[in-house]
Amino acid sequence: MDELRHRWDPQTAATVESHVTVIDEPADLERLIAVAASMPPLRLRVSRSARWLAPDPGLFLVVEDPQSDLRRYREAVLGPERATFRAHVTLLHRDSIGSQEQVDEAWASLGDLILDHEFIVTELIVHDLTEGQWREVARPRFAAQPGPL
Repeated sequence: MDELRHRWDPQTAATVESHVTVIDEPADLERLIAVAASMPPLRLRVSRSARWLAPDPGLFLVVEDPQSDLRRYREAVLGPERATFRAHVTLLHRDSIGSQEQVDEAWASLGDLILDHEFIVTELIVHDLTEGQWREVARPRFAAQPGPL
């Protein structure tokens, strides 16, 4: 993933490491930490490439939630009305796009990418974007190990 991000979006790759975005809206930090501490780790799967379309184009890897772990976590943190969300790994961020040709070239290269890789999230890293710089503000850990994938 790092290689793809550095190839297609070196600007963002230089400012924040590869990551799965599980929450991208404002959330109460204390609640986020407490809920993680009370739940088992998240069982997720990165599956394939996809793209956002205008007005905010970009490319990403789809992260699936086959056991609904992420949905339960988001519901506990944000409430049921905001529980659904497409977790993802950004490959080309909208703020790094200079032209439609750049998006088209990236999609031509990555559009048929299939990874199908399961993984377990035992810890979250909460970042805050301040004055153009990402800074870590917390590292909530999940409570216990989940069952087999």
